Amino acid sequence: MKLSSFRPWLLALILGMAVNVYAAPADNLIQAYDELASANHDYKGHRVAAMKQIQQAAKVLGVKLHGEGKNHLKQGISDRHLRAAQGLLSQAAAGLPARAFKHVNAAEKQLSIALGIR
Repeated sequence: MKLSSFRPWLLALILGMAVNVYAAPADNLIQAYDELASANHDYKGHRVAAMKQIQQAAKVLGVKLHGEGKNHLKQGISDRHLRAAQGLLSQAAAGLPARAFKHVNAAEKQLSIALGIR
């Protein structure tokens, strides 16, 4: 490539796209984690296990998550939070690298188990 044909704006565009490749999946992970943090604790540890898997997936992307969730919601409302988190994880999964995808997949399995508990 000749230096005279170098386009700085093109390089900026390419770098900008590279940085934002995981922006949407990361946002979905953050939202899913927040949904689970606000849900009830009554899922025999499966909600917390899903949260830990989401943290691991986020770590692969360089995103830090926080929050423990100390709410005591009615079961139906809490279930809706878990279902919302499942939907967000499904959306995030499509754009994730394999290392993060395996954690999201494990989190989805934990949520499926949790939603079967009464």
